[in-house]
Amino acid sequence: MSKQKILILTSNGGTGQQSVCQAMHQHLSVLYDLSEVNVTTEVMASFDPLSYLNKALNTEVVYNWLIKKNYFFILNMFVAFGGFLMKYFLHRKIQRAFQNIFSRKQPDMIISLVPYYNAYAIAAFEEKKPFVIVCCDIDIYSYVFDWPKKQYENLVFCMSISTEENNNYLKALSIDKKQVHAIGYPLRKNFYYQYSPCSPKNTITLLLGGQGSEKCLLYLKQLITCSFNLTINICIGHNKKLPNKIKGLSIPSNVTINIIPFTEDIVNVLVNSDLLITKTGSCSIFEALHLHKPILMDCTSTQLTWEKPNINYIENLGVGLPIVNLSDCVPLVEKILYSTTEREKIIKNYHKLNPTNFFQHFIAVLEQL
Repeated sequence: MSKQKILILTSNGGTGQQSVCQAMHQHLSVLYDLSEVNVTTEVMASFDPLSYLNKALNTEVVYNWLIKKNYFFILNMFVAFGGFLMKYFLHRKIQRAFQNIFSRKQPDMIISLVPYYNAYAIAAFEEKKPFVIVCCDIDIYSYVFDWPKKQYENLVFCMSISTEENNNYLKALSIDKKQVHAIGYPLRKNFYYQYSPCSPKNTITLLLGGQGSEKCLLYLKQLITCSFNLTINICIGHNKKLPNKIKGLSIPSNVTINIIPFTEDIVNVLVNSDLLITKTGSCSIFEALHLHKPILMDCTSTQLTWEKPNINYIENLGVGLPIVNLSDCVPLVEKILYSTTEREKIIKNYHKLNPTNFFQHFIAVLEQL
């Protein structure tokens, strides 16, 4: 018997969707015939507004550059303006482009990992075939952007956590609660292996996005002023210019620096860390939660609109804190590494969590379709 054909809608904006897409392949490829479409470069290719300015440009390229430069205020405006163009000028073109893709690929099911495009994609898909949205953020708004108040019987909506705000918002859009599943975050297979930490004590990981934010340097300049022994794993992602800038710093003898380029084995880095300093993106947040690691979140500048709920979520769980000013970095690191009370509080709060294996639930959901 041939496998059902699933088409995954994804993009390379940031690295969170890439990680989730990889997880989908790892967990589902035995059961289903999987393929994927990059919405930005394949669906939007012929009418991406930026391509009119320069053929080498597209939304993904600019999005990733703004993340790398930490221009989050501009990025918020960039995304909002893109949404405005889609809603009022490009929606019909986008829907026709999806229809062409679906006609050519002939999938039995769609799994969408992308925000902003789902209202147009589901309208272009056959109503009798399942259309599954997997939210890669706690904030669900962008995943039902421009959603019509229409009931799609073929819709399945998967989100990481259930909140009253999210549930009420979906209800207002006429999405039936029976179609909604709060089943955790889709992690790659290697996060479920057993690991034995082997790094020296006081190892922290600095992970500010897979694109390699240049803000790493600002944090490093703060961290090397610490008076205690410290090992710092600096994840530079795809930013090839950062190593030379890091090597230009004067590193004291009590600090050890490990420069880590983009890796798909980030779990090994995190397992061997006592603390994670990260941006507020959902992927790194949920990876750290799964491994029960204390989290310090970079909140020193404008936050991306869709990442703001992550900050409240981590604070409410009691397993992490925001860094509002760079000068607070070292005191907060010292507090988590050396305060027995703080460490015990975080451990106790982690024990309260009910771990969820996304794919166990997800596969069960798919099998019912």
